[in-house]
Amino acid sequence: MFALMWLAGVAFTVVTIGAVRARAAAAADLASLAAASMAPADARAACAHAAQVSEANGARLVGCQVVADAVEVRVRVAVPTALGLQAGVTSRARAGPWGRAPGAYQPPSATSAP
Repeated sequence: MFALMWLAGVAFTVVTIGAVRARAAAAADLASLAAASMAPADARAACAHAAQVSEANGARLVGCQVVADAVEVRVRVAVPTALGLQAGVTSRARAGPWGRAPGAYQPPSATSAP
């Protein structure tokens, strides 16, 4: 009985950590995309927007920087633990380049015909 309970505890822990990792990755992706949607000239506003989006997704922004034509963010999501231990998962994401930067995706215009 003890072995079965221990195995159930291990399985629960693995599933919980996997869910938290997925949540952290999604929050980092959304935060970087939100920051990249801002004007590249205002890095402070872009990082503030990334912080808002990451908090709305249950994460805390721990790093944000504008690098050349993209923005890189790092977020941290707390892992629920027993005994009051502090644990978390950190994830990174990068989005860009902005608008008309070289290499940026440019959707076909409505006026151009194939």
